[in-house]
Amino acid sequence: MTAWVGAQYGVAAAERDPVISLRISPTPAHVPTARLVAVAAARKLGAQLEALDDVKLAVSEACNRAIAAAIRCELTDAVELSISRQRTSAGEEQIVLVVRDYAPYRDTDTDTVSAWQQMATAVSTEVSEELANAPLLLTGMIDEIEIGPAPDGIGTLVRASWPVKLGPNAGP
Repeated sequence: MTAWVGAQYGVAAAERDPVISLRISPTPAHVPTARLVAVAAARKLGAQLEALDDVKLAVSEACNRAIAAAIRCELTDAVELSISRQRTSAGEEQIVLVVRDYAPYRDTDTDTVSAWQQMATAVSTEVSEELANAPLLLTGMIDEIEIGPAPDGIGTLVRASWPVKLGPNAGP
């Protein structure tokens, strides 16, 4: 597991605050650590307290989706997670979560659900139902989410964002 701060995914330095990044091996055992890092980073970057549960759930589901894809394709490449505070073209601040895997991008829900079911069976029958339903949870719980191919054509990106609201619970 590796953590670093730096520019990622084509975001110009003038358009963003520092990026908190984490690389985990594609095993479900690392998802709790990814959740903790992401929630702490989101809080530090100014996420409202009410958004932290959504960040935690989004990280869990996006990382599990990436791990399922890696297992389906028999890959050992790390799953990459980054979280940053960015300004939109409209000048609004937002917390942005990006989870990337290196499995081929698939554009159908059937393929994604099937992959999750395969992963769940391969990992443990205890988690099979939870993992099979994760793609539906991911798209159903976040207003601002994009799932698509990585810009370089290798792998899949899940990108979610939440507005930063200034107030008593705001970060630095």
